[in-house]
Amino acid sequence: MSFIQANIDKYTVKQMCSALKFPRSTYYAALNHVSSKREWEYKEFSNEVLSVYNELKKRYGAIKIHRELNDRNIPCSVKCVQRHMKKLVTDITYIHVVNEGWTYLASVMDLYDRKIIGWAYGKNITAELATQAVKNACLNIPDTMGIVLHSDLGSRYTSEEFEKYLQDQGMLHSFSRKGNPYDNACIESFHSVLKKEEVYTTTYYTFEEAKSALFEYIESFYNRKRPP
Repeated sequence: MSFIQANIDKYTVKQMCSALKFPRSTYYAALNHVSSKREWEYKEFSNEVLSVYNELKKRYGAIKIHRELNDRNIPCSVKCVQRHMKKLVTDITYIHVVNEGWTYLASVMDLYDRKIIGWAYGKNITAELATQAVKNACLNIPDTMGIVLHSDLGSRYTSEEFEKYLQDQGMLHSFSRKGNPYDNACIESFHSVLKKEEVYTTTYYTFEEAKSALFEYIESFYNRKRPP
């Protein structure tokens, strides 16, 4: 959505939607959406949180920002501030299995604490796999309204299925800027570490064997024991 708006003077909507494999119906639905009062207030508060965060030179977390907002007569709770500071990032990586060939891991990282809060593993690289990883992440989030999910411009992440799920959850979708390798750096770094510490140290013969090893690494080691 943001990419199309930024390049509307250079290309037609049809051309960009075709190149991105992004349904025009989804684009126009988002463009014509009229924000409710609740959505407007939510965005205004997010802007206040971001403003204070930047004023404090990005050094402080939710507790300090909560105090500062209250000092400015902007009533809120610490949990509310934490929710507005959350951003998720997602990506897909390839994993080889002897009896299956290439398999695919879609992961979702919470940038607040750099933990993997959702993932899905499959034999095909599809929009369904990307969506399932986000669905699994949402199981760990009490309220998804207004959370920003960042991804690249791959066809799985610009698909109608993926966009519809985010809209249903009230989540906002941001994309990597074209030619910028740093936007997805955190999740790509995780996948690199995963391969160095787990995938490249063994040989997986079956899909289930690989899935079990990934579960053990992500849930038991990376999220719980690995030093930051």
